[in-house]
Formats: sequence, structure tokens, C-alpha cells
Amino acid sequence: FRSLEATILPANRLRSFEYDFEEHKISITGEAPGYKEVAQQLMAFKTSPFFSNTIVSNLSREREEESSSSMVTFDITTIWSKQN
Repeated sequence: FRSLEATILPANRLRSFEYDFEEHKISITGEAPGYKEVAQQLMAFKTSPFFSNTIVSNLSREREEESSSSMVTFDITTIWSKQN
């Protein structure tokens, strides 16, 4: 979990997390202030030696209340590499 914690950017928040023990596959649903932060999150996974085959999907902009700022929700799937 330390490698995952180090890879998640402070601006982003996780909504859900799943781990497939057989395939070492991590599935995350998160939210970010904007698309730029989602792109930065993707690059953080892609440049980390702990993760491979990282894919971002289901991008969506949400606004909870009329006066609140919108958030971008996203899903990330990646494979955890234990060798490091």
C-alpha cells in the first residue's frame, strides 16, 4: 500500500479501491479538481516502477451543489508489480 499511497497525488481523492489478488490488478475510482489533475495522476502511475498497464476510463465532470465547484471523477485500473 505504500507504493499506492506515494503515487496518489494530494489534489485527488479516492472514492473506492479494489484489489484482485490473483491478477494483482488494482481498480480505483477517484475524483480530481480537473482534467489536468487526472492527467497528472495517470502519469504518476505510468512513471512508477510499481505499476504497469495503467488505464484511465469513465471520465465525468460532476457538481454536487449549485454553489460548489465541479469535480472530475475517473476510474483507473493498473497492475501492481511486487518486484520493487
